[in-house]
This record gives sequence, structure tokens and C-alpha cells, in this order.
Amino acid sequence: MPNELNISDSTKRNLAKQVGEQLSILAPEIVKDKAVSLTDDFAVWTLRQKSLEQVAEGFDKVPTHLAGLAEQTNRWHHQIIADGNPIAFARSIPATHGLRTVTDLVLSPIAKHIEEAIDWIEETVEGEPEDARLLPIPAFYLHTLWLVEKERDGTDHVVIADVPKQIKQFKQKSYLGTAQFFESVRKTIPSRTPQIARQAADNIDERLREKKVIRIGDLSRRFANFGFKRLSAHEVDPNTSRGHEFQGVSRLVSVLGTPTGHQLRRAKVVYLGADPEDPAHSQFGSTTWYNAREGTSRNAEYRLYYTASLSVIQEHAEAGDFMVIASDYDGNLFLFIASGDSVVEQHLRWLFGDSIMLTGAPMHTVARTATRIINATRQTQ
Repeated sequence: MPNELNISDSTKRNLAKQVGEQLSILAPEIVKDKAVSLTDDFAVWTLRQKSLEQVAEGFDKVPTHLAGLAEQTNRWHHQIIADGNPIAFARSIPATHGLRTVTDLVLSPIAKHIEEAIDWIEETVEGEPEDARLLPIPAFYLHTLWLVEKERDGTDHVVIADVPKQIKQFKQKSYLGTAQFFESVRKTIPSRTPQIARQAADNIDERLREKKVIRIGDLSRRFANFGFKRLSAHEVDPNTSRGHEFQGVSRLVSVLGTPTGHQLRRAKVVYLGADPEDPAHSQFGSTTWYNAREGTSRNAEYRLYYTASLSVIQEHAEAGDFMVIASDYDGNLFLFIASGDSVVEQHLRWLFGDSIMLTGAPMHTVARTATRIINATRQTQ
């Protein structure tokens, strides 16, 4: 499909080499004796919370182009084909000398659905778009292809590539003009949802500035979903296990949903320690949510894999520590970890509405923990 990436042969070869090396480690049985190649490439844009709020609240005049709402991520998406079958996709970021670094490689049905959408566009849509971009919407777990029309009197279109079953307003291989697309967005997310998050944030910020009382459950309204977990040695201690995985207990499933294939989620880990005055250690990295028993007749066993780049977990977390996993309305994932049975654990439970008692924890120290968490949520890049 047409796009404006203009990837050089040397960059393509370098990307293919990185993908091949990672696939040989991640899925050697899948690619053994198969011809693996990179095919379609797309610039990755996204629609974030602020844009969704605009859509939810409506427009005086429906825009015909998405450029004013969608944001560039500086990432590229690369389809991976093995013997003619889409098996995975990769994402890359700029590196030195005009090359790129593969940051994520995901084995997922999403790759197949994107490929099917590409084929459908080429067979069905008349004419050729001036540019095609990948437009995921994290808040909906939705992947679309954005067909750009640069003429002022033209209209952009969106083709739905992959959509969760529970979202009924979108159908795969739907070809939507901007007006149809925005109307489906409005129906998918209640307009009050992001507004509640924004109002809660403003309310907490105001009370923190004025040194007013922090209320139980204050932080729960800043997130779309959240859950709690007590960490085990197998999950965080490298001397016990090198698996880099959290067991997917039911409260994690309530946050992350039921995965199909391997679902990639970028996450920010914030280790808060035991004392509100301890320095917070934070890091961005990739996680993968999957069912380790998918394709078998056995009961599902969900796991959240975190890459070695999230070294803050194994450097600071210990067995018995308390974790809050939370997803905001823009699809950003956060892992807040406190030392087990500490004052900061009490703070987390209080702030997320899981406890009605603060034993020996002065309220000003609760405000300190709330401030550290709020600051972390503001830095999502």
C-alpha cells in the first residue's frame, strides 16, 4: 500500500536482520524452515484521550481530515510474513545513521487481521489513497488503517482492521468516512468517562495545592480500570526465576481483559518503596499479556510478561510487595509497587479505595504518595 515512509534498502535489511534474530529466540518452532520477510510498513499514529474527549463532546462541524486529532508516535509498524502467512508484527523507532531499532515484536492475530484489511482495501476500495497509516486507538484496543486524502475538499477514510468482540459499534473491514467513524467513536465510549477522569484529576490537584484532606478512593477515579496483586518470588526475584512474568490473577484480567494471542502493552513501572519520602524509581517498557495455555483444552492460565528492559522490577521489588496495576482512559498501563506491609502500601490501598483505615499514617504523607503517583501519570512518553 502507498505510504510516505520511503524506507531505504539498507534500513529494510537491518530491520529484517533484527526481526530474524528476535524471532529465532521468541518463536523458533514457528519460523523453522520457513521464508520469513517484512512486507507492508506503516507510520503509527494514534488517537489519545484528549482527542477522544473532543469526539465524545461533538463538533460544530465534523472534520473531514484526521490530521488535527491524530498524533504521531515516531514509531513504524512492520508486517511479518512466514511462507505467505502473516504471523507477527514489529514496531521500530529511529536509531543512528538513518537506521531504526526494533523495540517490539508481537505474535498476534492482529497481524493477520491487518493483512486481511490491506487485501480488502486493494480489492474493494476504488482509487489509491495518497498515504496509508496505522491508527490504533488504545482506549478501545482497536487497530485501524487510516487512508489519508490530502486534497482540501476530500475526506479521509478509516478501515477497521482489528476490534475486540465486546465492541459492537465497529465491524472488521468497515470502510468509514470521518463522519461515520466519529459517530461510532461517540457510541463506543460514554462522553462522561474521560470527563470524570479529568474532573477527578483537577479535583485532587486542587486539594493537594490547598493542602486539603485526601479522601479514600481519590485515585480510583483517575483510571478506567485497576486491580491489586501481592507479588511472589517467582515473579520478581531473578534468583528464583528468570521468567519475567506476573501471574494473571482475576483482578489483572479485570484490567487487561481476556487476551487473544499475545497482546502488547507499553507500561510504566513506578516503584514507590516503603516510605513516602523514598525516591520513586520509574521506567517505561513493554509488556505482553497472553494465555499460556491457549490452544489447549486446559483451563486458561494468564500471564503478564515484562521485558528485561524493565529492570526496576527485579532491582527493587521483592516477594510480598504490593502492586496496583492500572489502565487510564488513554490506554496507558501503570504498575505501582510498594514494599509489602509498609506505610506506602497503606497509602495505595486507601487512595484506590481498598481500605478504610490508615494505621499510623499521617494524612500529609498520604498526600505525598498521591502526588508521586499523579506526577507519574502525567509523564506517559
